[in-house]
Amino acid sequence: MFSALLLVLAAVELTATQPPADELLNDEMFAAAVAELEQSPRVQTQVIGETHEGRPVVMIIVAEPGVIADLDAHRARAQRIANPSIRRRSLAAIDIRGRNADVLLDGAKLPVMVAGASWGNEASQVEGIVDAARTLAFEDSEEVRHALSGAIALLIPLMNPDGRARAIQEWQQTPLSNGDSGIGNAYGFLLNRDFMHGTQPEARAVIDATLEWRPVALIDQHEDRYNLGVQLAQVCFVEPFEPGFDIEEHAMTRAAVTRVGRAIAERWSDLGFNCLFDEQGDRQFAPLPEPGQGINPVASSAGRLNLLGTTHGIASFITESARTPGSQSWEDRVKQKSSSVIAALLAVSGDPGFFARSVIERRLEEVRAGEGRFVVVPEAGQSREAIERLLSVMKLHRISVFRVTAPYPALVVPLAQAEANAVRHFLLGERSRLNELPPALGLTIRDSEKLPAAEREVFLRAVLSRVESGASETVITDPALPRVAVYSGQGVPRQESGEIVWAFERGGFPVSRLNQDDFSLEGFKVLVMPNGSAAVIRDGWNDDRASLGPWQLPSQPRGLGDAGLKRIREFVNAGGVYIGIGGGARFAADGYLALTDVVMPAAAPGLGQVGIRPVASESSLLAGFPRGKPIPAFQYAPPGVEPYGYVFGRSDAAIAVYDGARDYPPEMSFTSTQVLSPQAGHAAIVHERRGRGHVVLFGIAPAFRGQWSSTFRLLYNAARIGN
Repeated sequence: MFSALLLVLAAVELTATQPPADELLNDEMFAAAVAELEQSPRVQTQVIGETHEGRPVVMIIVAEPGVIADLDAHRARAQRIANPSIRRRSLAAIDIRGRNADVLLDGAKLPVMVAGASWGNEASQVEGIVDAARTLAFEDSEEVRHALSGAIALLIPLMNPDGRARAIQEWQQTPLSNGDSGIGNAYGFLLNRDFMHGTQPEARAVIDATLEWRPVALIDQHEDRYNLGVQLAQVCFVEPFEPGFDIEEHAMTRAAVTRVGRAIAERWSDLGFNCLFDEQGDRQFAPLPEPGQGINPVASSAGRLNLLGTTHGIASFITESARTPGSQSWEDRVKQKSSSVIAALLAVSGDPGFFARSVIERRLEEVRAGEGRFVVVPEAGQSREAIERLLSVMKLHRISVFRVTAPYPALVVPLAQAEANAVRHFLLGERSRLNELPPALGLTIRDSEKLPAAEREVFLRAVLSRVESGASETVITDPALPRVAVYSGQGVPRQESGEIVWAFERGGFPVSRLNQDDFSLEGFKVLVMPNGSAAVIRDGWNDDRASLGPWQLPSQPRGLGDAGLKRIREFVNAGGVYIGIGGGARFAADGYLALTDVVMPAAAPGLGQVGIRPVASESSLLAGFPRGKPIPAFQYAPPGVEPYGYVFGRSDAAIAVYDGARDYPPEMSFTSTQVLSPQAGHAAIVHERRGRGHVVLFGIAPAFRGQWSSTFRLLYNAARIGN
């Protein structure tokens, strides 16, 4: 069906959708393009960060020559537009003053940010943004003069250089493959899920640049591989605001998003592109499921760059271009990306007062709405490491944090600050459960609205000292710890294995990746099988072209096969530790490894926060966790992923059972919570002996996106269980 529909809508030859890999901008060619742009008096370039593999993340700034010569002043003005004047003597004594918009707008050039290629396998964003930069840097047309008359272009063509390099390498072998090996960064982390917690250097670089410059509009460029030009006739998509989809629903931000989105849609229509755009919030591109029937797309993507922007009061949204082979030409893909940059600048330069005032008024409103409310993070009895991680995220997001000594030593985060919306998002979980920091870090917080009146009064009058720190992360490998192998072959998405490798490295474990072509367990004490498809892990990728459409496989299907399964059984029986997570847990059951007798119901309830209740009080798996208390955890069990391994039947081998889900209806992150209820009694963690070895199964995601560090310890305990 997929292929037939594609053939009906196909507009170009399959190979015309993207040029050969050697013609795409690689490291050297991109550096040359940047050097060429630097010859223009309208351009300044900055290296805003560096990847794990040492590649620079580059921002290209294009503006009138006089503006380029005085960028610091314009950046400072952008900060004043975004941040009301706040003088604070205590939580109760605060002086809030709005900014004079007319003064700030006199001669102002407003920053507009356009970024692309957070997914390294989406190619045309890089060429498209570079093409727009050339137009702005060197052309002397009336349109370019108007575009720069009231705006500064902040262009980040390539947020994920490591992923881009990996995708180009894949395309050299299989030109029509999806480039999936380059979706994530060097570890496999999906950067466009990391722009809130900022666990990765590329994400931190972009977050820092965004909040340093405070653009009035932020466009996150993407490409689509399933819908546009295939299931939908349109070949490009631009958002207005999508009611019921995004977590940001402030009227001022909605209006600004719609205005820029409309400008891009009109530009694309003028160029002859069939564009999907609806000012009332068209949901054809990402339709919302009926309650209980599926997951709102935001539930699995709440770390996106555009959500970072809207959380901080920036008019932010995505654009999409079809990239399925046959859907449209490479030239059209590049033109869509390039023209969207020009259209956004023209929209802002055409009415800078509207965009600046929408920011000024909204931010002032949020500060005043937060007066008298604050969040308390008690310091006694809490992990210092977790508190430092909290502080580092607060600092990254420009959230003001103070320390008090009375009524007890604590950190306090007032909501009467410009980043009040971010405080609600990160600390109170009012906007999204996926990015809520306290459970992810294992910290206890207290909302001032729930404090006893007398205690609240002491806090309101306490002496405040500003906290600026947030310890930098260090990773030290301890060779005395057991050596860990993490499977990263066919059937296991690279991001799933990447977060496990990340967690073990942070714990000091010597850790290596293995795949189906390099599967020797010699010298390892622990094998981790991350979440994935048990069938594909065993048999290799499915070569059914009817389901793949025109995409090529990046290599021949090859799984572990019977020989690999036998090797794992021998490894465990000889004393090794097998850790299975989700689909990796299912791989341990009948039909595959047959290392467990635990029944696994066919359930994939969704994703989000859950509670797990220990039932094996003496288990070393629970070392470091308070006895008798439920443990906050995260479950990543998306419907449609089979075989299942997310809930386990009642068993004497259960270490912890599910104690319910923290459901959040606006995200619809769970399609059903019944299987996670205490009454259902399903196990979340299981430990069994097999021969001289151990089998540990997790239904939860103990290292979800590298964010849930509070449950890293469960992995560490499991790895040490045989020592």
